[in-house]
Amino acid sequence: MAASGAPLAWERLDWDSEFFGVSIGKADLDGATPESLATLDAEARAAGIQCLYGLHDPTDPLLSGVVQAGGWLLVEMLSRFQIDPDDPVHLDDTGCTVRRGTPEDLPALRASVLTMAPWSRYAVDPHFGVEAAERMHLAWVDRASRGTTDSEHHLLVAEDDTGLLAFITRRRSPAPIIETIGTVAPGAGAAHALVEHSRRWAGDEALSAGWAPARNVSCFRSFARFGFRVAEVRYQYHRWLT
Repeated sequence: MAASGAPLAWERLDWDSEFFGVSIGKADLDGATPESLATLDAEARAAGIQCLYGLHDPTDPLLSGVVQAGGWLLVEMLSRFQIDPDDPVHLDDTGCTVRRGTPEDLPALRASVLTMAPWSRYAVDPHFGVEAAERMHLAWVDRASRGTTDSEHHLLVAEDDTGLLAFITRRRSPAPIIETIGTVAPGAGAAHALVEHSRRWAGDEALSAGWAPARNVSCFRSFARFGFRVAEVRYQYHRWLT
């Protein structure tokens, strides 16, 4: 752990603050101590922050207890998955077409996006709740549908002559990652085409996916079928200061 009272890095999140109408910040909780958590609380309150998101590596077995004792709510145990360029992965050929998604695709994706909300950390936190989680997920996908470059969050869809089958959101910066994956037509296998497209898009770089909450077992199983393996784990918390 860090030295007693050593400062913890944090920043204000403008997009989240504007979206929820609450002043929100994000803190790195690695190495936290009771003293440094108290200092963080004081700094954030002085800056007008009402809610802090916090993340840490769970390698230290005692750190989660320290953070929770400091008043932080554990909302997710997250995993990032990864496929390396030379991994021998077989993905089914579904014969569907993959293209960039647009705002016009959002009505067809809405029901699928809403199924993700109950798994969200916002649904776990009673200060937000499922309704706020639904609004957030819809906003994320809407934002991605308007992305125009690979470094931005952008939307990719798979379709055939029956319509849209599956979608992902992804970005290249700072490294290629699939952030969201959903199916409109379960069982069609179209997500395989989106993952394969993303492997080619990543080129010589590793392709990540996530971050996925540990309680979403079906998500873990899907990533395993696509050839991903767990590469990194983080614990996520919310801290309300009001």
